[in-house]
Amino acid sequence: MLHYFSHRDVYILDGGYNYWSKLNYPLEKKTNSNVVSEVEYKINKEVLADAGYIKKRLEKKTNDMVIIDCRSEMEYSGTIARASKKGHIPQAINIDWINNLAEEKFKDLEKLDQLYSFITKDKEVITYCHGGYRAANTYLILKKLGYFSVSGIFLS
Repeated sequence: MLHYFSHRDVYILDGGYNYWSKLNYPLEKKTNSNVVSEVEYKINKEVLADAGYIKKRLEKKTNDMVIIDCRSEMEYSGTIARASKKGHIPQAINIDWINNLAEEKFKDLEKLDQLYSFITKDKEVITYCHGGYRAANTYLILKKLGYFSVSGIFLS
């Protein structure tokens, strides 16, 4: 989301809150007040692919795009549904976002590079899931691995 609003210098906490807490790093229990400020931002439409865009790209029938369904194999196959419809976008491949992690942290870059090595870095890559966090996880990994044209979509 921060890339969508053109923020470039952004980070995530690898391992999340639980890992931070497990290491006994400092935590605050109080609520901090909001600070109102003026912010100027520019929308970066390149990081978001909508349904119309994907439909047009699929109709072109080129092989310069890869769509990654970051959900579980059961969601991908339609065995279970967390979204309003079962199944997956045509031509999408399934790489469950959980494969990016080991013990709730990102795997090392070598292992992640192997996982995605069948996708050349010149291809456009679109990640998606149901709520956004799984696709965002894979989006971040691909950016870290040096994929240039990566975007995501939100399906509900």
